Order: sequence, then structure tokens, then C-alpha cells
Amino acid sequence: MPSVDDLADQIVEVLNFFGLGAVMCMGVTAGAYILTLFAMKYRQRVLGLILISPLCRAPSWTEWLLNKVMSNLLYFYGMCGVVKELLLKRYFSKEVRGNVQVPESDIVQACRRVSS
Repeated sequence: MPSVDDLADQIVEVLNFFGLGAVMCMGVTAGAYILTLFAMKYRQRVLGLILISPLCRAPSWTEWLLNKVMSNLLYFYGMCGVVKELLLKRYFSKEVRGNVQVPESDIVQACRRVSS
């Protein structure tokens, strides 16, 4: 069985086979996780990512409930501050979100600027 790192490296092989340079990528669940690894390893080959539920976890009732709560919050309130903070906590680690000693990463700052 190939590891997720092996699968991320295979994306480069596919791009090279078809003669593609930088691409826009879209992935769902484990595929989104693999594309995230690919983007971190091969930044020059990625124009952008569209990630749908990029958590690489086993399905659970809590995961289902959280998705239900988030979709209802988005439906009724739109991209309000609470929803944005919940999404940032869900998809970015504490290190990336920053703290008193460490500033937020560029990606988190960009996400905060969207829809503000």
C-alpha cells in the first residue's frame, strides 16, 4: 500500500506525464489531505487548492454533527465572525493560527480578510 506521501509524489508523476505545469487542485476528504501534502512539497506546481472536508479521520457521529452545525450556521448567519473562527480552528493547527509569541501565518491572515 502506498503511503500518503507516496500518493502526493505520484501527483507529480501524473502532471509530468501529461506535460502540465502548475495546476489548480480539488480534493475531498483523504484526497484533500493528499493534495495538501502535495502543495506543501511542490509549491511551484500548485496554483490553488479547493479542499472539501480535508480532515483525514474516520467517519464518526461527532464529525457528522459538526458538519451539520457548520452548514446551519453558514445558512442562517453567513460567514460571520463566529463561523470564520470555527472554520479556522477546524482546518488550521494552533501553530499556524499563531498565539501571543508567534504571529498568524499568511494563509490564516488571508482567510480572515476574506468576507470581512
